[in-house]
Amino acid sequence: YGYLSGGQRQRLSIARALIRGSNLIILDEPTSATDGNFNKELISIIKEISSNAIVIIITHSQDLAVMCDEQLTMTEKELEQT
Repeated sequence: YGYLSGGQRQRLSIARALIRGSNLIILDEPTSATDGNFNKELISIIKEISSNAIVIIITHSQDLAVMCDEQLTMTEKELEQT
């Protein structure tokens, strides 16, 4: 990973997770270091794999959040209590 940009590392990590074919995939801010074109591709890929796997997405992105079947929202106050 030494000579890769943040976005390239992000893409590589996501690709590795998807290739393994897990039944559970957890993505933490998967679009944080990527560009708009890749974000659209990623949303399409997530929609496709979610029919065969449970996908948990931790995100601030509304584009990702609206595609989820269920959403859990935490406020700053709730985070302080944990």
